[in-house]
Amino acid sequence: MSRDYSVEAYLKAREGRLNRWVRCFRTKSAIKSITDGGGLIAEIGASTCESAAMISAAKPASLVLALDKSLKQLCLDCSGTCKTCADARSLPLPAESCSAVVLISTFKHIYYPEKLLQELQRVLVRTGELVIVEPAWWLLKLAGKIGYFDLANIANLWKPADYRATLSKNQFDVRRSGYIGMMTYQIVVARKS
Repeated sequence: MSRDYSVEAYLKAREGRLNRWVRCFRTKSAIKSITDGGGLIAEIGASTCESAAMISAAKPASLVLALDKSLKQLCLDCSGTCKTCADARSLPLPAESCSAVVLISTFKHIYYPEKLLQELQRVLVRTGELVIVEPAWWLLKLAGKIGYFDLANIANLWKPADYRATLSKNQFDVRRSGYIGMMTYQIVVARKS
């Protein structure tokens, strides 16, 4: 069996490694922001459950629930997590059942963020944490301009100030907001107030 040493093969392999590194970086940033204490941690927009598995491994005292509205994505094998197919605006969880909710590269796809935030207010415990990690707004705009990314799938191109204002308006106390990773990602950590 011969190996493909073409430039195309090299670039494809390099892009795969970079994508894995980026996913790992985003998830580790989110994990660091979650306070230890057990309880239920829900990852909304879990897709392939890769991030949920990393959260589960890093927070063994917590139960991690991976939620995504795509059943096809959730059917992929991922041990150590519970999986549920659900719409983020109507979560199948009892009131005040989550100690933390994590959204990694998901919030930008939500067309009615206020509806989502009302639902998160319902499912989070009194001091529950909300962690949002998104690509920086300027990076998404640039990727859209050069044709690398389709901006038609994006509902929100928000700056950290936009997150702070919307979360505050929806009874969340923003603890941390800003850029990480050479300003390529933005992170927002908020508590239910």
